[in-house]
Amino acid sequence: MPPHRRGFTLAPIVLLTALAMVGMLVWRVLGVANYASSLGPGVTVNWERLIWTHVTIGAITLAVAGGIGALFYFIFGKRDTAANGGMLLVLAAVAVWFGYLNVGGVYRTSGSLGPRPAPVTPSITPTPSPRPGATPQPAGPRPAQPLTSNPGPANPRPNPALPSPSNSPTPPPGPAPTPPPAPPQQPDRAAPVVAAFEAELAPACEDVATALESLARTLREPPQRSRSALEQVVARIDALNADAAALRARLEDARATLQRRLTEAGLSETEAASASGLWYGRWQAGRRSMSTAQIGRILEPAREQAVLLRDSIGKWTLKAGEPDFGKDAQTQRTVNFARQRMGGQLQFVEPTASGLRGR
Repeated sequence: MPPHRRGFTLAPIVLLTALAMVGMLVWRVLGVANYASSLGPGVTVNWERLIWTHVTIGAITLAVAGGIGALFYFIFGKRDTAANGGMLLVLAAVAVWFGYLNVGGVYRTSGSLGPRPAPVTPSITPTPSPRPGATPQPAGPRPAQPLTSNPGPANPRPNPALPSPSNSPTPPPGPAPTPPPAPPQQPDRAAPVVAAFEAELAPACEDVATALESLARTLREPPQRSRSALEQVVARIDALNADAAALRARLEDARATLQRRLTEAGLSETEAASASGLWYGRWQAGRRSMSTAQIGRILEPAREQAVLLRDSIGKWTLKAGEPDFGKDAQTQRTVNFARQRMGGQLQFVEPTASGLRGR
């Protein structure tokens, strides 16, 4: 078909689409009018709003359809005869879509309807049935009944012969109740046993702490190049380790020992267990026991160094306060490593002594 005839071919289709939309608008208006009449005489329809809403939607739809049709015409019209068919399909789809929305009620016009009057429910007041033998009362409004059966004056005058509650004398307060006497204090039978047991352990803990501090001062000094001095250091270390081990055993068994002594003193098993447990926490027996275990770790590198120096007494000299083995590099490394470890462990002497004293 020649290009100059395409416009004349599509014009009837566009016109038919517009007529169809006008017909659907009339159909919608008639449907709303019919629905409003079914609701009753109190419902009004805003016809101006209803018609302008549908006319505006129809104009927008025609504009969109014309734009899509023009787009198809300029893209495909000069090259493919299927452009007319595509445009017809778009126009038909838009018309059917608008008709479905309009007829189906998606564009609701509930705002065009006025308020529906609320139903009025008549109130029915029940009339009481007369009692047998009573005189029937005439119909009409009942007389107003007084609020009280015995009305009195609005502001009654006080009677001077009667005492006023506000002027009545207040009785004097009575004597304060005497508190009940306190029960007699029971003698603490556990105190002397606990004090005696504590007096046995405290000196032992103090002795071990003092010996540890004294030995630490000796180990911080340069080693003496004497076999007897080194043997004395080893002996002091062994003696302190033995004392610490014996004290640790006593402290670990201290709670059971004290409970047994309290039971022998006449306390029940419950009282003895409670008193021994309280003493164990107050005296920090567990911390003292842990401090005794720390002593062996502190003295281990010191004893290793003293034994090495004693066994190789003729192979080393003192240079700047440190043992020097000359060309014996292996022994030098071993002694240096033991001295480094000893220096690190000696830092825990003061905390360990404080733990033994319960501080």
